[in-house]
Amino acid sequence: SIAKEKAIRARLEEHAQLKSIMDAASQVSIIATNIFGIILTFNSGAERMLGYSAKEVIGKKILTSLHLESELAARSKELSLKLGYPVEGFEVFIAYAEQEKSEEREWTYVRKDGTHLDVNLIVTPVRNNADRTTGFLCITSDITERRRAAEALEKNEALFKEMSRMARAGEWEFDVQTHEEVWNEEMYRIHEVDMAYKPAMEKWIDFYTPASGILIRKALERSIENGEPFYLNLELITAKGNNRWVRVFGKAYQENGQTRKVYSTFQDITERMRIYKTLREVESKFNAIVESSSDGIIFCEASTQKIIFSNRSMILFLGYAQEEITAMKFQDLYRKEDLDFIESQLKIHL
Repeated sequence: SIAKEKAIRARLEEHAQLKSIMDAASQVSIIATNIFGIILTFNSGAERMLGYSAKEVIGKKILTSLHLESELAARSKELSLKLGYPVEGFEVFIAYAEQEKSEEREWTYVRKDGTHLDVNLIVTPVRNNADRTTGFLCITSDITERRRAAEALEKNEALFKEMSRMARAGEWEFDVQTHEEVWNEEMYRIHEVDMAYKPAMEKWIDFYTPASGILIRKALERSIENGEPFYLNLELITAKGNNRWVRVFGKAYQENGQTRKVYSTFQDITERMRIYKTLREVESKFNAIVESSSDGIIFCEASTQKIIFSNRSMILFLGYAQEEITAMKFQDLYRKEDLDFIESQLKIHL
């Protein structure tokens, strides 16, 4: 009927709107999976990073197929030891994410052409109104250049300093015995103080927010006492009142088991954190559009057409409970005589 055709068109238009929001974030990969890791959404950023088209992976590949097997095996072993039970396959991405609401970790993607890409992956559970996990949202950024810089810094102190200069990174050096501190010019710029400012740990840590201040103090204490390296994202308020974020790499130089000096680089990542915040807002808008829509919306597995999620409007419209709908297939919602038309429309738009 005309009414049904209009309803289908409205739902397809809303689907297109959701897709356009995700595709707008073209510098990051956004992948949504079901609870088994089967890929359901693959934005333009994911296509650019991995070299696959959405049609090649949606409903056909699981998230683990995009990763190095050696990394998956190592993480599986690590988590199994920590958690006390076997953690295998797709579970390596979600074991902590489900407990902590999200997990951020560095991985290596394997592109379609077999080449590797260093990435930072944030995995967040997607939950329905009953607080049941229905899938996972995976947001990935390319960290190739950052990882290369970090590896170079580990190899040679001279290269450490040169890379910092080239990357416009702040450098801090602390002599444990004399308590002498040295900043490079970039550190003065990051904290927005003039060159006459004399850095002292107890003074400049006050630029950092209370939470970040605690993190950097504890990291420095462990580095001085035990020689532990550290890697932190910290928020600060500059001398001029501007909010900034920095990524801090720290390394201790030891002699005979005693820390003599601590070296750190401070990379201004304010713009990167702004992008990260934007991605979170995109995710929030995506969920809000789905839940607040007056049209019923369901998510199905492309390969089996099994329903994995239904929004509130669809539940009210159909009169089923969420558990009942997710036990059904897409075809179960329609009369047999309507299926040919509906499936032909889906083929056009998928």
